[in-house]
Amino acid sequence: MMRLCVLFALLIAQPAQAQEMPSPWAVMPRTFAFDLAGSLSVQNLDTFTFDLRLDGNGAVDVPARSFRLDLTGTLLLGSSLPYDITLQARWIDNSLYLNFGGGWQKTEDAGAFATRILAMFGLMGMDGALADWDFSRVGGMSDVLAALAAADPAEFAEIAALPDETADGVTAHRLRFAADVDALMQIGAFHDAVRALAQAQGTDIILYDYDELVQIVLDNSRLFEGSTLTVDEAIGAEDGLLRHLAVAVDLLLQPGLLGYPEPPFSVSAALEVAFREGDQPQIIVPPSDAATVTAFAPSARTTIPPSEQGRTEYVFLEALDDETIYRLPLALLAQDRLSVYVRGVGLVFDSHVQVIAPDGVVFAENDDTEAILFGVGGLDSVIPPSLVTADGTYTIEVGEYGGESGVFVLTVVIER
Repeated sequence: MMRLCVLFALLIAQPAQAQEMPSPWAVMPRTFAFDLAGSLSVQNLDTFTFDLRLDGNGAVDVPARSFRLDLTGTLLLGSSLPYDITLQARWIDNSLYLNFGGGWQKTEDAGAFATRILAMFGLMGMDGALADWDFSRVGGMSDVLAALAAADPAEFAEIAALPDETADGVTAHRLRFAADVDALMQIGAFHDAVRALAQAQGTDIILYDYDELVQIVLDNSRLFEGSTLTVDEAIGAEDGLLRHLAVAVDLLLQPGLLGYPEPPFSVSAALEVAFREGDQPQIIVPPSDAATVTAFAPSARTTIPPSEQGRTEYVFLEALDDETIYRLPLALLAQDRLSVYVRGVGLVFDSHVQVIAPDGVVFAENDDTEAILFGVGGLDSVIPPSLVTADGTYTIEVGEYGGESGVFVLTVVIER
């Protein structure tokens, strides 16, 4: 899924001659301020409820390699874990400053930090590109763009002019690019882009020959029937600069078409950005009271809400350092039914999970699940619904089989 999102992002960034619609990057000013609103939600997937809403503003100075971003919003993980989000970020030259609400933290190698984060999600080959803001050096970028540039938009998308809009006395021309995701995955240019990305990023998909790779993509394209990608642009009539950008991805996923037991569910993402002060100087200054850290530490939730009658779902996005164990205590009652799902994020996260009972005995454990569930791989761990026989505090422990670091999604379901 992460690599599909990367290809969608690259598709949006294609040159004008490939899509007959200006790439946002081609008409974006080099310095600007902006306001944004975004959302991301997963609906009707039993083991992963997710809803994120964000608003914010900021500024970018590309020649100075600097940006400012201030965000607020809400995040619902699972059915019972609402979070209020506050994030301030400053990237100045190659220093990154973050404030999660508890004070400013700083790392002096922002490019290396961003590279490590992306590597956890399976994206490799950055080689200093992020530090220099030179995305052409990202592994496989030129080959992927060349493959997508060969696509005929008429095979999978419609491009249309919308009525002009006028705001604050400025007129902008509007264009819309609307793509059918299933149709996109049928075309040869997309297959070539998948192969180029896989080869550059070093995934195990390069073990397949081209015909096998095409068949894998075609087989999985059925999952996305009815899914769409829409990009709206508003470009200043006089200066030719981007004024407004709206991107919407609506994925209607049907696991049953690939033999999974889950019913259809949806993933929706939207981002709207209003650009202002194009090509005007932006003032981006570092905070004066930042503490230098080796790893950023978001404000942690110290408690989780108690389980209610019926079904309660908790979802956590967590990270492990080398040779560490993640622990989550839960207050359970006799006759509760407990289910645990651990999904690794990235190329390889070989998880092991166990639940320790109040008396210190292992209540349940799993390593390398054989469960057939959408989004659960052979290296992931699943503890199926298990009956709790005694009241007390049970502890979920998650580790990586080889003691490696990594990122994982932990879903805990309690039926009471």
